[in-house]
Amino acid sequence: MPQIIIPSVQEFFQSTWLLVLPQIPLTVTNAILATSLLINDLFKVKVESDRLSKTIGFMNISSVIFGGLPMCHGAGSLAADYRFGARTGGTNIISGLLLLPVALFFASPQFVQIIPQGIYGALLIFIAIELGRNSLKTDSYIVTFIIAILALSINITLGFIVGLILAYILAKKKNLKLKGPNCI
Repeated sequence: MPQIIIPSVQEFFQSTWLLVLPQIPLTVTNAILATSLLINDLFKVKVESDRLSKTIGFMNISSVIFGGLPMCHGAGSLAADYRFGARTGGTNIISGLLLLPVALFFASPQFVQIIPQGIYGALLIFIAIELGRNSLKTDSYIVTFIIAILALSINITLGFIVGLILAYILAKKKNLKLKGPNCI
């Protein structure tokens, strides 16, 4: 029987420090910014990151009523869908109709375990290839490379912060060149 558990103040602050704060850069970069850019790259449709953020927030708040867990669109998921042929919104409807009976009648940890782990590995490889192809469409290979190295070798938060600083510095430098004293 499910029970409502109210965390203590200490647990609340501990989980905020250990889980919520580290999740913010990941959510902002993967679920919002990268997904917005990837939609533009793949479908040539401009989706504002603010609007995408609101849809994710609305989806998460409304899904709780039905027992749902927080989730995001995610650039990796979008890349996988695209790589395997999903090109329209109808694909999500078909996928939902196929997965609904699975969720209703077979939702258990044992069900997930019958899927060979190699399938998950192959999916991740295809996602990495698709995201890697789109990362080559960057405005700054230096910033992209440094973010990738830091995210893979240290952690994504450091890559995010350093990437923001580098992008800001390069934008300022570029802006100063355009508005310098020699420009007339």
